[in-house]
Amino acid sequence: MTSSLIANIAGFAGIFVIAGAYLYLSYRPVRPNRLYFSLNIAGSVLLAISLSIEVNVPSLSLQIFWIAVSLLGLFRLRGKPA
Repeated sequence: MTSSLIANIAGFAGIFVIAGAYLYLSYRPVRPNRLYFSLNIAGSVLLAISLSIEVNVPSLSLQIFWIAVSLLGLFRLRGKPA
């Protein structure tokens, strides 16, 4: 398996995870929760892996920001009931 193929698989998986999290939040009348933030982190990490192999600095920067915002959201939820 080539690194380009791995990058594409990770990237598409990340897209589906982030899009799924967005759909979850959009069609479920709840506030963002641990699942939403965790899915955003997972999707962004997958996209960051893809972008570290097939370098695109602006997109990689966006994923790092997305991870940081999601980690902050998880931190704020710490100690609150699920």
